[in-house]
Amino acid sequence: QVLGRLEKTNEMLINCNALSAARFAVASQELKKHTQLLFDLKKDLDSVFKRIRFLKMKLTQQYPAAFSACNTVFFAVDEEDEPEERHPPSRGQPEKAAEDTDKHKLVGIEREDAQCASSTQSSATSYNSDDS
Repeated sequence: QVLGRLEKTNEMLINCNALSAARFAVASQELKKHTQLLFDLKKDLDSVFKRIRFLKMKLTQQYPAAFSACNTVFFAVDEEDEPEERHPPSRGQPEKAAEDTDKHKLVGIEREDAQCASSTQSSATSYNSDDS
């Protein structure tokens, strides 16, 4: 009886090991695909941000008045957000206060970009992208 149980247990462990090996192989392949996808996405995003910086630099050189107006709007928005940031963070959530500060900065940057885009929209639409 004991020998029969041990043989049955050994057979079950062999089946479990084979199943685990098959699932590991599938998971490993999926991980490789997803890792490659993430690298490709990062590369694409870096390219996009590089082009955005280039276009912003070029538009800044072509239309300095519009961008200086955007900077004054950005600083005004930043000053409006400062009183909220001056509140001391609660002892339980110091990380959340830092995240909120980052969110305010991001919102200010998005507002600046939106303001700049609207003020230079007519000139940007006539711009033909040579980089495409």
